[in-house]
Amino acid sequence: MTNELIHDVEETLKQERIEKIWKEYGPYIIGGVVLAVLLTAILSGWRSYNDSVNRTQTAQFIEALESEAPAASLEKTAGGMRAGHRALAWMSEAGVLLQAGKEEEAMAVYKKAAADKNLPPLFHDLAVLMAVRMEWAKSMDAKENPGAQAYLERLQPMIRDENSPWTWHARVQAAIIAAQGTEDYMLAHTHLAAVQRAGNNIPPSLFERARALDRVYSIRAAAQEKTGSAPEEKDKPEG
Repeated sequence: MTNELIHDVEETLKQERIEKIWKEYGPYIIGGVVLAVLLTAILSGWRSYNDSVNRTQTAQFIEALESEAPAASLEKTAGGMRAGHRALAWMSEAGVLLQAGKEEEAMAVYKKAAADKNLPPLFHDLAVLMAVRMEWAKSMDAKENPGAQAYLERLQPMIRDENSPWTWHARVQAAIIAAQGTEDYMLAHTHLAAVQRAGNNIPPSLFERARALDRVYSIRAAAQEKTGSAPEEKDKPEG
């Protein structure tokens, strides 16, 4: 009898504690459950919507690429796309224009993409690199003032970021600009030496190009030193 009485008292106290907790926190518990259900529904809806948009824009991209006038179609389609698809459209458009020999138009597309900070870094950096490369070649061919320093500064973010897949390409381009634009062969060597140290971490063709350029610029540097025509001292971006 005593054990049964003790058991009944414990059960009563336990029930009272549960009722007290429920009265105090019940509304919050219910609210939390409702909120969890709503968030799950919203997340599920967003994923469905996101997948639908991605599928639609991918289909639009493929359709534009396979059209009779892909460059024009890609340009028209890119404007309403999300950043990732927009980047793909612009890079493809520029590639189509280059294949058609329309370098001026391709360069304009790369410059537009380089100015779009919302593009994924992979595509944005590629656009900057290609724009600098093409602008530099054009300025040299036209024998205009190349403004080497400005071009070097545009490449600096990629050069500093060794995680960027374009960092070594940017260094090679920076070496070319330093050598051709300012005859600063020491800066050119600094960039090319860094590329060569990367060794197996870069494409063999890029490694060979860096090594060949380094040899050429070393010869020019030696000739420059012999004639005493060293480049003027100026502020240079970090190598």
